[in-house]
Amino acid sequence: MALAHNVVSLICCVAAWVFFVIGCIGNSAAEDNVKNAPWIRADGTNFNLWVGTQGFVYDDGNTQSFTRFRTCESSISFCTPCKDNGRVTFALMCIAVIFALISVIFSGVNCGVNNLAIKYTALSTTGSSLVMAVVGWCVFMRRCYHHVDDAVSQDLYYGAGSAISLLGYLLMGIAFICNVLNVYYSTPVEEAK
Repeated sequence: MALAHNVVSLICCVAAWVFFVIGCIGNSAAEDNVKNAPWIRADGTNFNLWVGTQGFVYDDGNTQSFTRFRTCESSISFCTPCKDNGRVTFALMCIAVIFALISVIFSGVNCGVNNLAIKYTALSTTGSSLVMAVVGWCVFMRRCYHHVDDAVSQDLYYGAGSAISLLGYLLMGIAFICNVLNVYYSTPVEEAK
C-alpha cells in the first residue's frame, strides 16, 4: 500500500509541477503568453479581454493592444490591485514550483526507500507547495478578479493560467494526502499498557 501512495504522490507531484509552471507563464510580459495563458478572460460581442498577472490584452475587433498594469495605474481602476496581487501571486507560484520539484524528488526516492525522515520531508514539501499554490491562486483570483469584474461590462471566467494552476494545486492536494497516509501507515503505533 505504501508503494501505491508513493507512486500516486510522484505522478501528482510531476503533473502539479507542470501545471504550476504553466500558471507562471501567465506572468509573462509577452502579449502571446498573456493571450495563451490568461488568468482571467472575458469573451463577448463588443470586445475580448485576456488578463495575466502583469498586464492585459484588449481586443475590440478593430485594434488589439497589450497594456502592462504598471503603465495604466492612473487611468484604469483595476490596474493597481492587479499589478500588486500579480506580483504576489507570481512569487508564491514560483515558490510552489520549487517545492513541487523538491516533492517530485522525494516522492521518487520514497518509491524505493523506506525511510521515515524522507517520508516526512516529502510530506512537508508537498504541504508547502500546496499552501503556496493555494494562497497565490486565491490572492490574484480573489482580489484582481473582482476589480476587473467591476470595471468590465461582460461576464468573466477563469482563463487557462488560473484553471491549470487550480488543477495543479488540486493534484498537489492529492499528493499531500498520499504522503499523510504514507507517514501514518509507516509510523509504528505503541500499544497502551
